[in-house]
Amino acid sequence: MRIGIIGAGKVGFTIGKYFSTRGLQVSGYYSRTAESSMEAAHFTGSRSFKDINELARQSDVLFLTVPDGLITSVYQEIDPALLQGKLIGHTSGALSSEDAFPGIEDTGAAAFSVHPLFAVSDRYHAYEQMPDVFFAIEGDHRALETMIPVLRKIGLHLQEIDPRSKVRYHCAAAI
Repeated sequence: MRIGIIGAGKVGFTIGKYFSTRGLQVSGYYSRTAESSMEAAHFTGSRSFKDINELARQSDVLFLTVPDGLITSVYQEIDPALLQGKLIGHTSGALSSEDAFPGIEDTGAAAFSVHPLFAVSDRYHAYEQMPDVFFAIEGDHRALETMIPVLRKIGLHLQEIDPRSKVRYHCAAAI
């Protein structure tokens, strides 16, 4: 399973480094700025991509770790023909995978979201704390059937939640 990460901020750095230290293959990063993509790729031993569609071609799973308000628009930048058979997820605590990825069922991809109940404050060290963090996960049955066992195998504590509960979950987490 090759995992591509779109967004090279704190969360993108953190999950990419955690994945790579736990034996998952990170195909690389695409980001708004080439500099942050190259820095994240170097940190995780992966590649930096200048084209979002090339990252999609080289990945089986795509994680969008961009700000919540950009998830849908960034998703819509990806050529739908490249999504067939892929899993695409995001890390928002408030937005469901269904709402984030409109029309995904027409692409042949499956959607999910996984949210750490943790404030990622340091892009270079937060990955070390991931085994102690609770993660909420929701999404399409096919995506969950694949992602839950993979994420549990690398030591993440997951709880599946109802996508309609995301807003309440996020509010409770903020309090």
